[in-house]
Amino acid sequence: MNNYWKNKLTNEQQLIYDKMLVALNNRQQLITIPKTSDEKLMECFWSVQDDHPELFYVLSRIGCGIGPSDMQVQFDYLYSANTTYLISNEIEKIINDIKNKTNLNNDRELENAIINAIVPRTKYQIDDTNNQSAASALYYRKAQCSGFARGFKYLADKLGLWSICVRGSYEDPITHNTIAHEWNIVKIDNEYYHLDLTSLLSYYETNGSLDGAIINSSDEHLAAKTFWDKAKSPNCNNILINVNNCLEKLSPSNIFTRLYDFKQLILNSAKNNKKTIVFQLKISQYTDDKLQKMVIDEIQKQFKNVAISLKIYGNIYVIMIK
Repeated sequence: MNNYWKNKLTNEQQLIYDKMLVALNNRQQLITIPKTSDEKLMECFWSVQDDHPELFYVLSRIGCGIGPSDMQVQFDYLYSANTTYLISNEIEKIINDIKNKTNLNNDRELENAIINAIVPRTKYQIDDTNNQSAASALYYRKAQCSGFARGFKYLADKLGLWSICVRGSYEDPITHNTIAHEWNIVKIDNEYYHLDLTSLLSYYETNGSLDGAIINSSDEHLAAKTFWDKAKSPNCNNILINVNNCLEKLSPSNIFTRLYDFKQLILNSAKNNKKTIVFQLKISQYTDDKLQKMVIDEIQKQFKNVAISLKIYGNIYVIMIK
């Protein structure tokens, strides 16, 4: 557990954060705080919820009444204490199952285990009242993006994997409307990566597994379609891809700016009977469509009479030889 978002608040906001946290742990309905703006108040509340996914019984909205120098904040609760206890016990079974089957000292294995405890078993369903908590993803198995993110952090906190929830937005490719979104940043082998379970769920439902999926993204890769406050978040510089249920890093040596280097990689991989090839092409003189055609042509030239799976993510390519 970490208070990452608390530490990004002003000193004044941190006092409000602390008062909220005590109140929510004790299921208080009203607290009085110094007068502040709606924006700062909501930032405090969201920071508490994102730092503490164990507060899944708290409704994700608040009410307030404003006086001359202070304000009253009202909280509501989704579940009774008894229901909260039952849900916590069921989630504890998931945690114990992961502990029994996973090397907790291996960050990549642990992250994979948490993902597999959520993604294949949970449906995406928007419900601002019920589906924004860790319980929605881990117990009721129906969640929207915030529920997926908090569900992951809940398990990660309990199992010793560093993670935070990140709030941002993305542009709808059809309507071009800006849509609020939430995902995680995780720390794997002392490096930070983005992790978007909602995106992985879409991949899983399309492909039947997460094999070949980009599990962890870099800032550069995610920024193509997603927006967030980069100044407040850790820098994420690398990419991890799921290959046969193991996470493989996109090596800097496999990021090419010349066609010759890419072709040499394919040639050497064919000679050495390599089963997985992951690379990125940063060759600006060609369109993505043209590059994709050249990649496919080169693969077919070097790998003959074998089954090949090719996944393309913009300018990132994952080739798996069956």
